Amino acid sequence: MAKLPNNIEYLSLPNGKKLDGAFIWPDFAKDANIDVVKLWKGLLEVPIWPSDKDILFDKFGNNPHWIEGSHPALNYRGNAIKRHKIWCQSEYKEGMRKYAYTGWRAKHPGFIRLVLQV
Repeated sequence: MAKLPNNIEYLSLPNGKKLDGAFIWPDFAKDANIDVVKLWKGLLEVPIWPSDKDILFDKFGNNPHWIEGSHPALNYRGNAIKRHKIWCQSEYKEGMRKYAYTGWRAKHPGFIRLVLQV
């Protein structure tokens, strides 16, 4: 991974407090040698999970899927959201990271998959 460049823009709160570890890195993909076209092509090839099927936990995390906003697992206060999501994490065998936001009611993180498989 490349070192942080001199031109990063640190993010801050409205009161001026700088957020630790939150910044914009111009040209990150280029600096990290990431082929953006290949990355997007791969993401677009990930299958979509049917909105009418429960998402079961996968102990290996090796079958990623997009979850549509209409899937009950993504409903916000009981309503479909207007976007699709895919969750990935490293250190999958160590346990699942908690994902939550106000109004989200999913029972478990069955949709999280191993980041190396995406």
